[in-house]
Amino acid sequence: YASFVFWAGKLEAAEAIRPDLVDGTGSYRHFLFGKGAKRDVNYERFIDNDSSGAKVLKSASEDARSGALEQHDLILAANPQYFSQCQKTNFSLRTQPVGVGSDDRYPYPATENWQKAIGAHIIWMEMDVKAEVFESDEQDLALLLGGPQVCTAEGATEIKYQRRLEISLTVHMEDRYNFNPGGADMATGAPDSANGRFELTGLGNEFLNYGKVTRKFDFTTNLMPGSSVDHTTDDIKLGEGPNTGRPVGSRGNPAAR
Repeated sequence: YASFVFWAGKLEAAEAIRPDLVDGTGSYRHFLFGKGAKRDVNYERFIDNDSSGAKVLKSASEDARSGALEQHDLILAANPQYFSQCQKTNFSLRTQPVGVGSDDRYPYPATENWQKAIGAHIIWMEMDVKAEVFESDEQDLALLLGGPQVCTAEGATEIKYQRRLEISLTVHMEDRYNFNPGGADMATGAPDSANGRFELTGLGNEFLNYGKVTRKFDFTTNLMPGSSVDHTTDDIKLGEGPNTGRPVGSRGNPAAR
């Protein structure tokens, strides 16, 4: 119990003199006093205030764009009449879990605040897409300068159809906040075991952080499958089953600190 009082005192001191750690101290306070309840994280603040958060959103948006184009290609291949009818289509997609902290596209939090608050964590993307096929005119073709084009048998360059996609993207996150044997705080070097003992005695409780951000964007491109993006659906592993809720196969306790 004396150790608990010591660390609770360190928490209060950090809250007083380190306002830049507001999300990190908030998570730690919840560990000590939250009794294991789920905690809603302000993931928008991670996106806005951490350079890694900005990269995560950029990569998620790129992968959402890739996935939407790939799915629309499949829809058009199965329904060729959509070209002549200039058909509008609505569909939804959800990705499999992606580990934030796993690579340069989804990097580990850069700031001490977010390293302490969530560290490595899991995200997945859900998106609602509105797609429209339309015939190109000279003004439309100007949008495609520098992009791939279609060559006819006579050698002339022609793009007859284009599409416009509107994407409503939600990025969901989960993180199991706990202290791992052999681990240590990146900034202070304090061993995880100093706080992990509180889980064993019931003085502290691990818990689930969760949060989300939403974005809407649209773009226009030609109809060559996969021609207008740098990433393919191999990067995002489109999920199967319902398009809401946690992805099938995701872990009960997502990767933590």
